[in-house]
Amino acid sequence: MIRRLGFHSKVVQLLMMCVKSASFSVLINDTPTGHIVPTRGLRQGDSLSPYLFLMCIEGQVSLLKDVAVSQVVTGLQICRGPPRLNLLLFADDSVIFCVADVDTNRRLQVLLKQYEDASGQQINKEKTSMVFSRNVSEDKQKEIMDLWGSTQGHQYERYLGLPPMVGKSKNHAFADIKHKVWLKLQSWKESMFSQGGREILIKAIALAIPSYTMSCFKLPSKLCTDLEKLMARFGWGQKQEERKVHWVNWTKVCDSKYYGGLGFKELGNFNMASLAKQGCRLLQDKESLFIKSIVPNTSLKEICWMLLLV
Repeated sequence: MIRRLGFHSKVVQLLMMCVKSASFSVLINDTPTGHIVPTRGLRQGDSLSPYLFLMCIEGQVSLLKDVAVSQVVTGLQICRGPPRLNLLLFADDSVIFCVADVDTNRRLQVLLKQYEDASGQQINKEKTSMVFSRNVSEDKQKEIMDLWGSTQGHQYERYLGLPPMVGKSKNHAFADIKHKVWLKLQSWKESMFSQGGREILIKAIALAIPSYTMSCFKLPSKLCTDLEKLMARFGWGQKQEERKVHWVNWTKVCDSKYYGGLGFKELGNFNMASLAKQGCRLLQDKESLFIKSIVPNTSLKEICWMLLLV
């Protein structure tokens, strides 16, 4: 693989010396036993491993590019005009797109087997899930999942902390955010915090929990209101079923300290501002994959409004 990427033979030799010079022993009854010298594979924690891993992934990308050109495995096309999506990568995770038929998946298995034999890496079936279009019948879905030995992805599962599929009900898709904030606030309610201490906790932790999701999705207004209610109750010192008087409206509390507020973020406005940042990033990066594959015939101004209104 390293030679195919164009590295000099001396560089290849030095890299392989780093791989082959290590040795391993196996603990059997607390006694080191055996002397294993690896000839391939990546060691976790080795500073060289991330670079070698990227080289291996280049092999997977090249294989999928070849079959995409030859139409052996057809990728996903979002709309007319843009290129088809075959593979998306993030760290050591791969998202492969193909037609939902048995023959295509068998050809994809042969392709990945070639990559496994060359790199020594294998698919972790326990961490592999499949997502089908609503147009694919249940019988065909079961046949393809049996072929791979994997399971179907659930609608409300998480990937990188976000739901890969939102569906019709955003309240259900993002219900875990409210639960996380509620659990965090409940764990603090038994502690004796001053008014200033509660303010710092809300700003530094409670408001930070939904911020990552808000930079990618527009949350339902009801969810934002419920989160603000939880924070307001904690801010005024309410414990369990005990009711406290909220002396000032939450909107006033969200004002700047210069205008007499406490400087809390109003979640609805903060959500819109976070999405506007994404729109600004798209305006500056006109060659992004999103622009090329999702909305090639849409103006960038329309894209920004789409992000804010989704």
